[in-house]
Amino acid sequence: MDVAPAPGELLSSWLHRLAHANGVPRRYFGGFLGAAGENWSARLDRRLPERVLRLLVEHTRVPLEDIAGLAVAPDPLARLRLPLRPGRGGKLRIGVAGKLVAVLPGLSG
Repeated sequence: MDVAPAPGELLSSWLHRLAHANGVPRRYFGGFLGAAGENWSARLDRRLPERVLRLLVEHTRVPLEDIAGLAVAPDPLARLRLPLRPGRGGKLRIGVAGKLVAVLPGLSG
């Protein structure tokens, strides 16, 4: 069954609708795409492998550019961001490799 992506829809949402429309449980649909495992659709939102993109184009007849546009655009600054970690007393800590960089009082995780 053909299911067109909705304007502004995320790839994962469209894939879930596509699976449902074709009577395939979501947990198995990721395996069909070669992306099995926990959170498979969210991973595809962030990084859509070329082989999965080509498979979707072939089986859905949705243009490649339309499918690629459903994925989240890579953020070139993402690698520079420091992770937030919960600290004592509900304060968030910013740290890298076990070294504390900052404590943010007044923010809770």
